[in-house]
Amino acid sequence: MKDGPSEEWTRLTLSEEKQPWLKIDFDKLTVDDDSEDEELRRKAEFEEEQLKQIQKQLTESEAEAYTDLKKMYLCVYNFLQFIGYSYIFIYLTVNFVIKGQGMRQAYSKIILPLSVCQVFAVLEVINPLLGIVKTGAMAPLIQFTGRNMVLFVVIRGEDRMVGEPVLCYLFLIWSSIELVRYPFYMLCSIGQESMIISWLRYTIWIPLYPAGFLFEILSLWTAIPFYEASKKYNLELPNAWNVSFDMTTFLYIWIVGILSASPMMMSHMWRQRQKKIWQQEKSALKIKTYYRK
Repeated sequence: MKDGPSEEWTRLTLSEEKQPWLKIDFDKLTVDDDSEDEELRRKAEFEEEQLKQIQKQLTESEAEAYTDLKKMYLCVYNFLQFIGYSYIFIYLTVNFVIKGQGMRQAYSKIILPLSVCQVFAVLEVINPLLGIVKTGAMAPLIQFTGRNMVLFVVIRGEDRMVGEPVLCYLFLIWSSIELVRYPFYMLCSIGQESMIISWLRYTIWIPLYPAGFLFEILSLWTAIPFYEASKKYNLELPNAWNVSFDMTTFLYIWIVGILSASPMMMSHMWRQRQKKIWQQEKSALKIKTYYRK
């Protein structure tokens, strides 16, 4: 075959007469326009595929960035809460329990960091509602509401409560619980787990939760004579709303509420403990089986 310039054939036979047996197969007929259309189609498909790949990578990058931001936020929050409660626990242990410092002086040193920690604890209710964490919002809501009512309404609402020693033991129990809870959540937020901290998280509450309920009740019981004498927060008839409110009666009802709710809270924690301890035992069994092999 000789190389040379290409040329078009006007016919396939030497004779110009039309052969009746010779026909055009239009299904296989290709012209220059068809080749160009096919090339454009393939180019468009390639560009579309590239665009889909870019969109997929951007979506994955956004998801990874959101996950990293969420981990950093949860880690920093739990770490700061741990620092705050560590200060409260260490100060009360050293100055009130060991050195015998008066409760009024100790109260003045720890009430601000305790109040800040309790205010920011509202994030533990908001986080589940926004889907930042997978836990439920009801248990954090109950704890947040109960503690803040005791701290801001009952204790900080009555100056004569400041010198009561029962407050020190209540604050010590609160901080003892959080010294384990927040490191546990901090490690979980970054995908790490310590078997020791996990065991403490689901075990130390067994003595501390009943003690916490007890000292919350004792704190409310201590406050009743003060509010009965001062009549603070009371709303007496007649008034514009035609509603009465007695703080002393409310405190009695609150005590009954704690006695009623505490078994449910303890039962919830016990179920969580059984689930977690069972998972740890299962993991430990797998590790032992692996090393035996």
